[in-house]
Amino acid sequence: MKKRTFPETLEALCRSDPEFVKNGRINQAAVARATKMNQSTIHRMLEGQSKEPTPDNARKLCKYFGVTREQLIGEDPIPGLDSGDDKFPRLLAAVHQAKELPGEEQEMLAAVIEGFLMRKKSPDK
Repeated sequence: MKKRTFPETLEALCRSDPEFVKNGRINQAAVARATKMNQSTIHRMLEGQSKEPTPDNARKLCKYFGVTREQLIGEDPIPGLDSGDDKFPRLLAAVHQAKELPGEEQEMLAAVIEGFLMRKKSPDK
């Protein structure tokens, strides 16, 4: 897989979230609100004026999109997004819906997902 630049990755992540696309364009104000960042910062990042995010901005973007720093800056692939299927946008939408759940239900859901991922990483017996 060809590595992406940070701006290319950010654009792909934004386009994977239907809340951020309006009339085929990325709604930078919506991205800024969701990630708790300044809209001008989002604009500079998407336009390629910022080759790599600051540590604080990287944390905010990684937290929101559920990716690692290496995935955000294009060094590592993002499962679902890079394979061209539609699972990543659906998963991202589910994560954002889960943010609205009460804390106890979020903990239960996190435990289920973590258990599933641990089983996936375990070697078959």
